[in-house]
Amino acid sequence: FPLYSWDHIKRHSGRLRKISLVTLTGVIQFFSGIGLIISGIPLLLYSADVLQFPRDIHLILTFVLALSLALHKISEK
Repeated sequence: FPLYSWDHIKRHSGRLRKISLVTLTGVIQFFSGIGLIISGIPLLLYSADVLQFPRDIHLILTFVLALSLALHKISEK
């Protein structure tokens, strides 16, 4: 997901120079995707039952990503 976000940012870089809801939600998607990968690796290796903190972070970032996707979809482009 972060690679898709980065490609999308590079393709629309001219339009994204000004701060808008679309820009903000795109940046949030990029960083939450990276956070999901980073928090997901220990969960994959050691199971979600063992590691409480990465599990909570992963859950929160999942909802952040879903909310930012919804806001990105309905925002004015």
